[in-house]
Amino acid sequence: MTEVIVSVFEDALRSNATHKSGLKRLNSSVKSFEDKTVFVKTILLSFYDKVLLCAKKDASVERIINFFTTFAADIATDKDESAFRTIIEHLVARTTADNKVVRYRACETVAHIFEKAADAEFSGELLDFVADSFLPLLRDKCVTVRSWAVRVVKPLQGDDNEALRKELLRLMVSDPSSEVRAAAVSAISIKKATLPEIIKRLEEISPDVRKATIMKLMDPALNAKHFAVPLRAKIVKCGLLDRDD
Repeated sequence: MTEVIVSVFEDALRSNATHKSGLKRLNSSVKSFEDKTVFVKTILLSFYDKVLLCAKKDASVERIINFFTTFAADIATDKDESAFRTIIEHLVARTTADNKVVRYRACETVAHIFEKAADAEFSGELLDFVADSFLPLLRDKCVTVRSWAVRVVKPLQGDDNEALRKELLRLMVSDPSSEVRAAAVSAISIKKATLPEIIKRLEEISPDVRKATIMKLMDPALNAKHFAVPLRAKIVKCGLLDRDD
């Protein structure tokens, strides 16, 4: 088992061209195990934990993250919740590390997994676990951790999760980092209670936040009929007259 994992991940480290065949090998191997959690634990402990220590942006590291998160998303799509939960619980545990790089990489990994597994079905219990685990990370002292935590919780905003929505609203309005404020604008659900504050971000000092706000309000998925004509005009005007690209 370990030999297969090492071989597949070493190939994935070198080139994206090996990812498709590597995923086939890995998925075939994991399906041969009666207890798939043993297989994914081996990957996490013997290989992926090392990736979490990599601070610098490096092409080989990004390839491994892309490969692993695709593998994890495949497990979610295959509805193997026990194996998928093993992955998520392991990464959530790493978000409590003293090392901010480990926290950041763990958040980044979970965010990519859920983005790639957007069409998969998860139990409400698992989603509640993720939401509760990442809520404190929205107040992490590290900017990059907060930014990636925002991306994790973006799809977890239910009508009954008022605490999560309030935290995203707080970040959007008052976080000292423009990176985090922009991420929060992109993530927060448009509701009656959040729309006025989202609109105010059109006058933000940060061009990144203003751009994120315009993109948010101009999303084709939104029904323009829900916006008053003056507001639609204001959005268009702000986009056309903005002093930054």
